[in-house]
Amino acid sequence: EDSSKSRAFVDEMNKISHELGIFNTSFSNTSGLDIGLEASAVGSAYDISELIQHILIQDRSILEATTKKELRTVISGDDYRYLNTNKIVGEIPNLIASKTGYTDTAGGNLAIVYDSGLNHPIIIVVLGSTKDGRFDDINKLVDATQLFFNKIEKVE
Repeated sequence: EDSSKSRAFVDEMNKISHELGIFNTSFSNTSGLDIGLEASAVGSAYDISELIQHILIQDRSILEATTKKELRTVISGDDYRYLNTNKIVGEIPNLIASKTGYTDTAGGNLAIVYDSGLNHPIIIVVLGSTKDGRFDDINKLVDATQLFFNKIEKVE
């Protein structure tokens, strides 16, 4: 990997995030993986939700693959199978997008977007959980969100 190209890419990522009003997130490498004990990126749940919202508005279709349990493709005659690292991807109703992340420094992270009903997308972000706990955390937050919306519907 050409380090000058990598540095330029990271600089562009940070520039674009600032242009989007995402000021509490910064990137230090292209992979997203920690280097030793140094975090490759730091951010807030709010910033991650803003970034996902921007992607949803610009081109929702690029997130579609993140809603599948697996993808298969053929490249030069060879079959490839890619498994989603979000082990609850099939359990979240009306899932629009999901993004997992895990490093020893950051812990378990998971961001999802799902439609809570009537084209009402909800973004939920869990940061700093455990590798397995992030999935339980998301399920609890989805359940609580649905309970909240069900109460509102009964009042109306």
